[in-house]
Amino acid sequence: MVNFEEDGRIVISRDGVDLAYISYATNSEEEITILKTFVEPIGRGQGLAKDLNEKMLDHIYENHIKKVNILCSYSQNYYLKNKDKYNGVEVVLIEGENNVCSI
Repeated sequence: MVNFEEDGRIVISRDGVDLAYISYATNSEEEITILKTFVEPIGRGQGLAKDLNEKMLDHIYENHIKKVNILCSYSQNYYLKNKDKYNGVEVVLIEGENNVCSI
């Protein structure tokens, strides 16, 4: 089950247990920053991080987001492999020491 939470997280859970999440900050009505992707050890290797990034992309289009800053290293790699899916969206990859995700 995928849940969109008000605290800026998209969560995948099964049987009431949270397995993975992607967190983001809303900078304005048209801009967000993807902060982190995390997958619990029991959920790793199941494609959950990819699923979360696809749900985030759906969220971007459904909410008419025009600019996406990406801090999370996994989300940066997802973007680089899927640039064609981000038509009409300005994407900024943010480099830094704190952009390692746990997947």
